[in-house]
Order: sequence, then C-alpha cells, then structure tokens
Amino acid sequence: MKTENASLVMGYWEYTPVEELHRRSQFWLSETAFWKEELKFMRKLVRNHLLYFMDEERHPETTRLTQGLLSLKNDLRTIEDNIREHESHLKTLLLARTERKEKAFRREHGSLEHLIGQFTEDYKTTKKKLFREADAVLKEEKVQRLISLAG
Repeated sequence: MKTENASLVMGYWEYTPVEELHRRSQFWLSETAFWKEELKFMRKLVRNHLLYFMDEERHPETTRLTQGLLSLKNDLRTIEDNIREHESHLKTLLLARTERKEKAFRREHGSLEHLIGQFTEDYKTTKKKLFREADAVLKEEKVQRLISLAG
C-alpha cells in the first residue's frame, strides 16, 4: 500500500461504537457493489476494443491490464465475502455481547479496513492505467475512421 489510510493509523475502530462500525461495513458493501459494476465496464471496454489493444506495441501492457482486472475481480469477491462474514460476527456480538467478542470484532474490523485500503490503492492504479491506455486506443480508432472516410 502506497499511503496509510488515516483511519487505520488512528485505530478509530478501537473506540468507535459498534453501531458505527456496522454503518462502516454497510458502506463497504455499497462500495464493493459499485466497484463490481465499474470492473464489468472496464472488462467490457477491453473486450470491445481488444483488436486495437492487441497490436505488438500494446500487447504487453494489455496483458498486464487484463490480468490486473482479473486479480481485482477476485480480490473484490474475497473482500465482499469477508465483509459479509464480519457483519455476521456483528450479529453474534450483539446477541451475546462480551468483551472478548467485541475485541475480536474490532480487530477484524481493523484488518478489513487495512485490506480495503490496499484494494482501493490497487484499484485506482489499475483504473488509471486502463483509462490512459483506452484513451490512446480510442484516439487511434478515431484517426483510423477519419482516414477511412477520407480515403
């Protein structure tokens, strides 16, 4: 991870009410749903313009981007599963609240916070690379269309 998440450094989850941690988990689930939709769009972008991405000059970068997108998809599935399990642990905690269970829940929350922070950095990096590459390809497509119309 390139930068530390401010809330991770502060360890906010150690002192925040459990109800607020639940709201944070719900926010994470909302974010993962959004990221899944964006990843679908990015994969579709690569598929729809694959011929242009696959020229000799772009092939290595396209391969890295495609592998990066697949890795993000798999990581996101794991994160989403972890968040849902975390929410299940919250229900257990609320039914039989003990100090030991609460500490374990808070540690788990901190670990998830860290994991999501790392994923977010990787996601943004891959997304920037993909959009930069797609922008170049789309410009080339436009030039090719103009040439074919003129010719």
